[in-house]
Amino acid sequence: MLSFIHPQLTIHDYKFIREIGKGQFSVVWEALHLVTNHQVAIKCLYDSDSNSPESNFEEIRINSQFFHPFICQYIDSFI
Repeated sequence: MLSFIHPQLTIHDYKFIREIGKGQFSVVWEALHLVTNHQVAIKCLYDSDSNSPESNFEEIRINSQFFHPFICQYIDSFI
């Protein structure tokens, strides 16, 4: 399960730093955006039958509408 992700890995200008959370459907990593030098959280979804593309797109749609100081702001998606 996502064993290829490790500290120092760089994907799409994001350098993974450390794992900060894990759940049934995903792992969250602290990362650094190398272009802006911003610290970000990246949610990496497990590839499973119970994690449908439709539900992933719905989560992205909902999260992209949040603008609150105590909720992480959605920035980007990539495969």
